[in-house]
Amino acid sequence: MSEYGYLLCVDCRVYIWLGKAIQDDTRIIYFAVGSKEPNWRQPELAKSVWKFLADHVGHPLESVREFSQRYDQMVADDPPEGEYSEVGDTSHTGPTFEEYLSGWPGSR
Repeated sequence: MSEYGYLLCVDCRVYIWLGKAIQDDTRIIYFAVGSKEPNWRQPELAKSVWKFLADHVGHPLESVREFSQRYDQMVADDPPEGEYSEVGDTSHTGPTFEEYLSGWPGSR
């Protein structure tokens, strides 16, 4: 069964999809789309993760596995603390990677 990972900011209620968790016998070793190349080789996603880290310095960040308690809160239809939005284009709740990176000096 595939499992995905997410990086989220608890305070801002925003997250970014990291991809499919690729594991060895004991731990996650990287994230990928399917079983292809590691996601750090995808320029827009990699830049978006770095911008996300810069945007949320000092905020509580969590690396979340699918099917965890935090994940369930993140995707709930009517979460008690408010909905999360996603950086990227998969859920259409937040900006696309292109929109998120627009004007960011770190992407040059």
